[in-house]
Amino acid sequence: MQSGLIIVWVWAIGALLVGLVAAAVGVCFMIKAHKYSVMQEKIVKLVEKRTREKYNAIATLPPKEFGDFLATMFAKMLEVKSASQVSDADPKADELLYTEATGALIDFLGPETVAAIDYYYGINYIYRWTKSSYALLHKRGITPKIIAKEIQYETAAKNMI
Repeated sequence: MQSGLIIVWVWAIGALLVGLVAAAVGVCFMIKAHKYSVMQEKIVKLVEKRTREKYNAIATLPPKEFGDFLATMFAKMLEVKSASQVSDADPKADELLYTEATGALIDFLGPETVAAIDYYYGINYIYRWTKSSYALLHKRGITPKIIAKEIQYETAAKNMI
């Protein structure tokens, strides 16, 4: 009878040890699974961000169409901001018009589109493009006419291209 009890105790202790080992392996597995899940979520978010940037409809336009789009939108922003924010009597109207229109264009495009454009064309492309386009309009004598509200956006857009 005692030998039977010893065998039962040995089996019980053995089963307990096997159970503890299995529980420890299970806990380790759960910790690894949680870390893997967190890592996968980060990867998915990164892929989504890159996809939004890479496949952005505006940023992926062919260069000619992209330039036409920017010219039209910037010209519209110039006209709107000239009407709402700039007075032709203001001595700094030229600078104010440029900064307001550039800010409005950036707001219109949104952060995801600006990031996608930066991905394709380089950092701060919109700022560089608006600066050179505005300088071209100024050289051609269009900006005073925009400030005086004498022309519409179509004329300005044609002079940027």
